[in-house]
Amino acid sequence: MHVPVMLQETVGSLDVRPAGAYLDATLGGGGHAAEILRRAGGTGRLLGIDRDPSALRRAEAALQSIPGTVVTVQGNHGDLGAIADARGFGLLDGVLIDTGVSSQQLDEAERGFSFN
Repeated sequence: MHVPVMLQETVGSLDVRPAGAYLDATLGGGGHAAEILRRAGGTGRLLGIDRDPSALRRAEAALQSIPGTVVTVQGNHGDLGAIADARGFGLLDGVLIDTGVSSQQLDEAERGFSFN
């Protein structure tokens, strides 16, 4: 499982509020999204976007037990506005875009990112 680096600092800067609407534009393993939902206290809404269908499946599994509304979409952050508008997330209280590399991408040689 991927563990986000600087999770508390990153999500803390979003100033998550109950009933807020948040966008995780690089959903990955769902670590940041999970913390956003926890801080929203079960009343928050989260839109998670990722290009990688396997990352989306992992994130969906990780987030299913956390209270709140989660919508996941396969896409990329170049289309954020259109994706958010189409899913009812036109007004957002916070946006997270983690442009770092996931260790899961590096660990799986068949993905083409490995040092193996």
